[in-house]
Amino acid sequence: MSCLFDSLSEPLPGENGTTLRSKVCDYLFLNPKLGKQKTTVEKTIGEWWDNAVTLNDYVTEMRKTSTQGTEIEICAFCQLFCAQVTVNATTEKGKNYQVVYNPPGKSVQHKITIGFVPGHFSSGT
Repeated sequence: MSCLFDSLSEPLPGENGTTLRSKVCDYLFLNPKLGKQKTTVEKTIGEWWDNAVTLNDYVTEMRKTSTQGTEIEICAFCQLFCAQVTVNATTEKGKNYQVVYNPPGKSVQHKITIGFVPGHFSSGT
């Protein structure tokens, strides 16, 4: 399930889902806290991680192409690429909502919009 990484890599020259996944995982391993994200839910990475999962275990699992990316990877991507990511999402019950992720303390270099329906990210939605 590389749909998140494929969607995020599409507008970036020279990137693809595989290389982007690797870069984001490397970044997560070196920057596990990522700082406070200015999202509509305003959570820190530390609040999202299950205490039973170590950083090494999490990153090792995320490196697998069968592992679906999450908000954690979107936040890492934003910081790594100085990107603003807008996610247009639809719930299982058909409710639409939008979440905007920004790189805290950095100027936005890229603005990317992706879509999400339960279980799948898509580009340019």
